[in-house]
Amino acid sequence: MDMTRRAFLVACGISIAASQSRTRPSILFILSEDHHFQAAGFAGNPKILTPNLDALASRGMVFSNAISSSPQSAPSRGVLLTGLEPFRTGVLSNYSKRFTTAAGPSVIAQLQSSGYETSLIGKWQTPNTPAELGFSSAPLWIKTNDQSEPPYLMSKGIGGKETLKAEDANEAFTQAAVEYLAGAKQKPFFLFLSLLNSRARSPEEKYLSRYRGQPSATLAPPDQDPEGKNFAWKRYYATISQMDDCVGRVVAALDKSGELANTILFFAGDNGYLCGSHGKIGKVYPWEAALRVPMFVAGHGVKGGQTIDAPVSTADLPATWLDLAEAKLPANALCGRSLKSTIETGKPVTNESFALWCEPSKEHGRGLEPYRIIRTRTHKLVQWQSGVVELYEWPNDPHEARNLAADPSSQKVLGQLKRKLEAQMADRKDPFLAPGPGGA
Repeated sequence: MDMTRRAFLVACGISIAASQSRTRPSILFILSEDHHFQAAGFAGNPKILTPNLDALASRGMVFSNAISSSPQSAPSRGVLLTGLEPFRTGVLSNYSKRFTTAAGPSVIAQLQSSGYETSLIGKWQTPNTPAELGFSSAPLWIKTNDQSEPPYLMSKGIGGKETLKAEDANEAFTQAAVEYLAGAKQKPFFLFLSLLNSRARSPEEKYLSRYRGQPSATLAPPDQDPEGKNFAWKRYYATISQMDDCVGRVVAALDKSGELANTILFFAGDNGYLCGSHGKIGKVYPWEAALRVPMFVAGHGVKGGQTIDAPVSTADLPATWLDLAEAKLPANALCGRSLKSTIETGKPVTNESFALWCEPSKEHGRGLEPYRIIRTRTHKLVQWQSGVVELYEWPNDPHEARNLAADPSSQKVLGQLKRKLEAQMADRKDPFLAPGPGGA
């Protein structure tokens, strides 16, 4: 279902004058799972059909150099919920996904205490309850008493209706969001809507049919590693097109509720997806396809119609939300930087972004040596815990085939990036700086 014309026009009006009686905007955050950075029309891929995302992004602000804070679902979401690195929260990976440390009030709790109604719908990924992380509402309860039920479905809603087993999780999430938005709002809301690219479930035929008759190799995104040309692009694109329809329905419901003009909408992937790049399918690795994500903001107060190429991270979103909400920043400083001034003026405030992988274990054979990353408009430096360093000039080497760490002509930029990365780690009291395998 494409976005209604009125919803599109209102969403793209994005003027502060359109603000209604509230002085602070409501915030709708739509998070997409395992989303390749070019798996959307607005991200420069004409082969995938994402009309609703494209309509919003065309008059919003697209961050073309956005990366995930940590390229796997649980740690990435842990940063989004708290504004703190995985080594502070204990959410290190999909196999170490419980919040184990008393890191202070979460970003969600800060929003709630500043007067926002905080609601969660969708993929959750942690054994902790939504209430523990500061949500006042989680209006959908999908039981997971069946061992075959995917573990990422939310199992502990707050005062919501019980659904024993949803035939289509995204459909259940979307309907719950539509019903939530239809309700009367006495104060601004923050809705965290986490949708799936349900690779585990076959997409509906009507979405698959959009890509029939096209060889997979011709569907690969423009910047895809040649090793991923024969990935199952039809199925992957179909699931994203289905998710795009869900976005259209949610925005239409927001319009119908009368809240659209005073809502700012964020969209991002939780992490990228390799899709065959470097011969692998998942994420976790520090390569571009796993690290980069599609990301944009649209709606109330956004200086729209722009593409920002400054390096940003999903870690910057929590600080941005608190800034927009005029909430008091937590005493324990956040790891990201607010993008509020960029959103309002179009002027970038960041020159580099950071990412990290903290899980040192080899559970299920899926462990990976911890690393830290600094990424600029031109280069990416990867510092592995073993001491190995990799440097890539990613715009000219998008598939990261040439490590420049030993290149004499690259030593100046290598030194500059290492110093900036070490300064950032020192500022964050990152245990990665400590010697030995237990450093992260």
